[in-house]
Amino acid sequence: MPKAKVKDILTYATENKFGVAAINTLNIETVKYVIEAAERERVPIIVQFYPGFSDYTDLKHLAFAACDMAEKASIPVGVHLDHSAGYEIAVSGVRDGFPSVMVDGSALPYEENMALTAAVVKTAAVFGVDVEAELGHVGSGANLDDIVNSDHYTDVKQAVEFVQCTGCGSLAVAVGNAHGAY
Repeated sequence: MPKAKVKDILTYATENKFGVAAINTLNIETVKYVIEAAERERVPIIVQFYPGFSDYTDLKHLAFAACDMAEKASIPVGVHLDHSAGYEIAVSGVRDGFPSVMVDGSALPYEENMALTAAVVKTAAVFGVDVEAELGHVGSGANLDDIVNSDHYTDVKQAVEFVQCTGCGSLAVAVGNAHGAY
């Protein structure tokens, strides 16, 4: 089964009322075992790479290997560059062969995040690449205020406007979720 678009995996999961694991990986071995586990369970999977690990392994090599393994998988596998902190990083992910990239402008003011996301979407669309964005404050699991303070949560009306104005294919939102260890 060929690799799947992340947006298609998420749409299918939404229509069928289930979640999809998105696993951050940092080497080819991890990608192999994540895909094997998903095949064993017969569930779609999203294999992600954090651009901050580019000093450890060149992301273009990981993108190539992950896409190759996804093409050979028996279940839908999305390959995604996660949390690009700016236009250059997200677009370099497009250049390096990621079929899906995230641009995380959530620390920027709303209008700047919208402009950044729209610019990445415009560039990525030329190459048929999915774009995920982030809106709201998805904080640290070690900081209780990031989880329980509803002032940090994504405003639903703003999220609708954001997606309509930017054209992003998916949106990470803050609903009391956080990164890292809780």
